[in-house]
Amino acid sequence: MIDDKVLDSVLYMSKLQVSGEEKEKFRKQIEEILSYFKVLTGVDTENVELSAGEGIPIEDLRVDEIKDSFSLAIIKTFAADFQDGYFPVPRILEDASGGEDK
Repeated sequence: MIDDKVLDSVLYMSKLQVSGEEKEKFRKQIEEILSYFKVLTGVDTENVELSAGEGIPIEDLRVDEIKDSFSLAIIKTFAADFQDGYFPVPRILEDASGGEDK
């Protein structure tokens, strides 16, 4: 059973805010997921050969090359407020209280 401290920690790290009823539903879902891991720990892998796959040969990887990008003049047209080589973009994350970061 997952105690409240662990559940609150998972919710905080996940940036989730749930009601009391949703919290219990979430707790049951996590416990169900963990039960699958218990099943996996019972699988006998004693005689299974380890294999991480062949991977990609080094010669098949692309070469890193410096390529031309947008000029600073073009980049400045993207935003009205451009200062010291930077421009603001809309926020996409919120703080833990559900409001926007300040």
